[in-house]
Amino acid sequence: MRQLWKGYLLMNPGLRGLAEWGISAAAGLLCIFTGSYKMVIFPVSLFIGAGLFTAGFIIHCISEKTHKQARERAKEINKIIDTGMYTKIRHPLYLTMIMMNMGIGIGFGFAVTIGLGIVLSFLTVCTAIEEERFLLKTFSAEYRDYMARVQWRMIPGIF
Repeated sequence: MRQLWKGYLLMNPGLRGLAEWGISAAAGLLCIFTGSYKMVIFPVSLFIGAGLFTAGFIIHCISEKTHKQARERAKEINKIIDTGMYTKIRHPLYLTMIMMNMGIGIGFGFAVTIGLGIVLSFLTVCTAIEEERFLLKTFSAEYRDYMARVQWRMIPGIF
C-alpha cells in the first residue's frame, strides 16, 4: 500500500495534474447536471476561482521555464534548481497546482468541488514532502544546503 501511495505522489506531475483537473471538472459538471446546491458566494466564486486558477497557471508557466525537468518523475531529476522562484520557495510548481485546484473548486461554487480542491491540495502538500525525502536521499548534502538557504516549501513565512 505504501508503495502505491508513493507511486501516486511521485508520478509524472503533468499526467497527475491533468488527471486531477479532469476529476475536478467532472465533479463540477456532475454537480451542475444533478442540480446540486451552489454556495452562497456564487457567482462571485466564479471570478475568485478563475482569478486563482489564472494566477496559478501563469506562475506555473514561469516556474517551468526555470525548472526544465519539472514534467519529469522525481526519479528522473538530476540536479537541484535554485534560481528564479526557487530562491524564495522550494516548491513553486506545487504551490501553483494548489492554486489551480482550489481555483477550479471555488470557481464551480459547490461544496463538493471546494472539498475536492482541498483534498487535492492536501495530496499536493504530501507530494512535496515525499519528494523532499527522495531528494534528500538522492542529493543529500546539496539538498540539505538548499533547504538551509530556502527555508519555505510553498508560502514564505508560513510553510
